[in-house]
Amino acid sequence: MLDKKIDFIICGVQKSATELLSYHLQKHPKIFIPKQEIHFFDKLNLKRKIKIFFNDYSSYHKHFNFNSNKTIYGEKTPIYIFYKDCIRQIYKYNKNIKIVLIFRDPLQRAFSHYNMNVKKFEEKLTFEDAIFSENCRINKNDYGLRTYSYIERGKYFTQISNVTNYFKMDNIFIASYDSLIENFEETIKNIINFLGIKKHEVFFKKDRITWKKPTNHKKMILSKNAKNFIKEKLEIEYYNFKKLTNISFKSFEKFLSI
Repeated sequence: MLDKKIDFIICGVQKSATELLSYHLQKHPKIFIPKQEIHFFDKLNLKRKIKIFFNDYSSYHKHFNFNSNKTIYGEKTPIYIFYKDCIRQIYKYNKNIKIVLIFRDPLQRAFSHYNMNVKKFEEKLTFEDAIFSENCRINKNDYGLRTYSYIERGKYFTQISNVTNYFKMDNIFIASYDSLIENFEETIKNIINFLGIKKHEVFFKKDRITWKKPTNHKKMILSKNAKNFIKEKLEIEYYNFKKLTNISFKSFEKFLSI
């Protein structure tokens, strides 16, 4: 059994350019990161749990070519931060692993999540109706939790607190979606430095700073009741998150002030 373990995980959050980040890290000559999301720690069936009990992660490690000439290995599965037990399982796997987190304005993230579901024909409700129906849907089953957790995933303070309960801040890199998009090269270099690669080779061409422009996306329309509902759910979470991380979202603060 291999003693080698992966070095980092991009744990979230969903719809915050984690795929963009992964896309460019794949180009680095010293970094190995699979193109697909692994979804290992959020889908621990009985068979996997038994193997983990005996410290057998072979089914996880098959996704990584440890015989390559790469020196840093990682993966991206942004739902990990949202599923509370994933962080505990990751810590159990490797106490020294590095966690990369990208956060986005929680309302913009929620709406992007919603539009993705509409595009995939998984959502027929309006954004407002989806928000008001969310609690019922996410408590119904795991599919509902994964698919319809638009506002729940915006509870960043709860999620980052769970991460810091297990990992030291030295093992956690936190950035905003805005910094990744607007200061792309600098943010990428900071992440690479965090991963332990001191020499900043020119390893990518700026061929993909943002994805294709969204098409056929629904317009965000919210009533006063819906706005108040979102504020009630996320305002305290947001300001506690801001205090802990020093990350702020001007657009969301404007929304909260209205």
